[in-house]
Amino acid sequence: VIGIVATTAWRSEQILALKPGETADIAGYTLTFKGVAPRQGPNYRERVALFTVTR
Repeated sequence: VIGIVATTAWRSEQILALKPGETADIAGYTLTFKGVAPRQGPNYRERVALFTVTR
């Protein structure tokens, strides 16, 4: 589950929680949450959220 906060130029705000495969419509775009992937940097570890964005 991931939480998303999006603010558009028109001051519209949405707070969402998405599971992998779920979509959200924000400011004319459709975001599909694909999941989370681990990534390693030179001195840190992180988890990166993966999305597909369509119009």
